[in-house]
Amino acid sequence: MVRSRWLWRGVLVGCLGLWAYVMVVVGLLAALEWPSRFEPLGRLCLVFGAGLVALGEFLLAMLASRLFPRANPIMTGIGELVPWAALVLVLAGVLLWK
Repeated sequence: MVRSRWLWRGVLVGCLGLWAYVMVVVGLLAALEWPSRFEPLGRLCLVFGAGLVALGEFLLAMLASRLFPRANPIMTGIGELVPWAALVLVLAGVLLWK
C-alpha cells in the first residue's frame, strides 16, 4: 500500500509538472512571439499567452499543495491567487491599451 501511494505521487508530480511546464512555455511563446507574427491578432495572442501562463502557474501551486499538505493555508492560498491577479492585470492592460 505504501509503495502504491508513493508511486501515485510520483506519477502525479511527473504528469502535472510536465503539463504545467508545457503550458507556461507555450503561454510565454504565445505572449512574446506570436503578436509580432500575427499582427491582427496581437492582443488576442497576448491574452491567450497570459492565460496559459496563469493556468500553468496555478497547476504548479496545486501540485505544491498536494506535495506539502501541512503547508500554511494562507501561503498556499496566496500562491494560488497570484497567477490570477497577474492575469487580471494583463487583461486590464490589454483592454486599456490603445
